[in-house]
Amino acid sequence: MRHITFLAALLLLQASASAQSAKARRDSLQAAIAAMRAELAVHDSAGSTASSIDARIRLAGLLKGKEAISLLQQAATLADSARDPGRGTAARSALMSEHRASGDLRKALDEAMRIIALNHDLRVMHLHETAKEVSAITDAHLHEHDSLRAAHQEALSLANKELGLAQKAIATREWMITAA
Repeated sequence: MRHITFLAALLLLQASASAQSAKARRDSLQAAIAAMRAELAVHDSAGSTASSIDARIRLAGLLKGKEAISLLQQAATLADSARDPGRGTAARSALMSEHRASGDLRKALDEAMRIIALNHDLRVMHLHETAKEVSAITDAHLHEHDSLRAAHQEALSLANKELGLAQKAIATREWMITAA
């Protein structure tokens, strides 16, 4: 009988501890969510679009369902308006996962298609940046080439002038030698 009472007390204690740790986890999660909401408010009021997008994505990771989807849609819209395909891809990837988890496969597919388009835009953007860099390097090389060509022409002109003067001096000396 004592063993049964001890076992029952142990089970009650374990259940109580388990309930307390679950409550502690919920409280901790709620505190983290509150802190992230405050951080989001700070970024929104400061007008920091990139930070606002990132904060929405992080906060949505702690939430579930409609609230997470709403935050991720806001993040995707902000990224689109800021023309930030990298953050847009991150927001839409998380949004796609939320739609898939909620069972809305049509919306998940729509987001997947947007992600493909954003990745294409990102590649095009990188190609344009690379083209600008190549163009700047080419322009610098052409400018250097033109400068060297001009310096070469100037040196050649000076050398020709000096050669002409030397030839005149030689001709004058030859004339003086033959006249003498």
